[in-house]
Amino acid sequence: LQFLYFIEPSLPQACNKMPSPAIEAVSGAVGGCTALAITYPLQAIASLAQMHAKAPEKERRCEVTDSSSEDSLGHDDDIPTRKGTAELVMELIKKEGFSRLYRGLGSALWGQMVIQAVYYYFYSAAQKMLISAKGGKALTTLDHTLAATLAGATGATLTNPIWVVSTRAIKTGSKKGTIPLLRELYEEDGLTGLFRGLGPALILVSNPTIQYSVFEKLKSLYINSKGSKSLGNGEVFVLGALGKIAATLVTYPYIMAKTTLQSQSHKEDAATQYTSTMQCLIGVYKLEGLKGLYSGLNSKLWQSVLTAALLFVLQKRCLQLVVYLLKRAKRV
Repeated sequence: LQFLYFIEPSLPQACNKMPSPAIEAVSGAVGGCTALAITYPLQAIASLAQMHAKAPEKERRCEVTDSSSEDSLGHDDDIPTRKGTAELVMELIKKEGFSRLYRGLGSALWGQMVIQAVYYYFYSAAQKMLISAKGGKALTTLDHTLAATLAGATGATLTNPIWVVSTRAIKTGSKKGTIPLLRELYEEDGLTGLFRGLGPALILVSNPTIQYSVFEKLKSLYINSKGSKSLGNGEVFVLGALGKIAATLVTYPYIMAKTTLQSQSHKEDAATQYTSTMQCLIGVYKLEGLKGLYSGLNSKLWQSVLTAALLFVLQKRCLQLVVYLLKRAKRV
């Protein structure tokens, strides 16, 4: 509570109004990190599948290797591109234990904490600004889309270096911490290395935009048909999942391209690397068709849907808890 009062002295007074951006930020960060930690193995599996799907040469450019022989997953033939989720999980666990599926989790949690805090803060602030500009009228789907886009672009840019090192950790199996990995990345690839994949990352701002727009629309339709003013946990979970399914299906090729670009290093042969988002998309499509563009979709869809649905529930419940505690503190 002291921390919340420090970053936003007016929080108690804001409890009776629209939640403060600071409260939204804290709630989003807590909910996002919890949801990611639960579903992270699926994200790791999807990332590995995406890396295997993008080789433009006979020798795979993104062969999953490790800096040490004991952390290596072996040759690219060890984990075929087309393996299903269950089969891939069993092979990884058999080779290195269940912990291999959590490599890069530390960096991912930092990234998730920052991006969710930034996203919810700017999303809430943009909503309040738009409501004020409209004289208190309800926001339209376009208004929600604008607020989500501004928040998403800010978060994607600030956290891109963290996602690069997280992707590299998934690829190599590195057990190093976030700071050492960032330092190593900067020394190897310079500033450009920190912002690899930023292009598709900014395009992917449309992912949460689609997700939240679909969620808000479905919520409005459901509440109107039900005649209720609030949603239960199960209802929020289902609507959040539906929104994420729509967003993931539409933007998945760019998710694959982002993982591809971020997993590359200057240490690798330059002739085997993609240099732009469009080159990656076209190259993969020419070699493998739509199958290549959507490689690893099953794992990513499960991870994305579960993370998004859990995030909706956890963020909203955390938000209610913080507001409740602040109201109680105000009475004391």
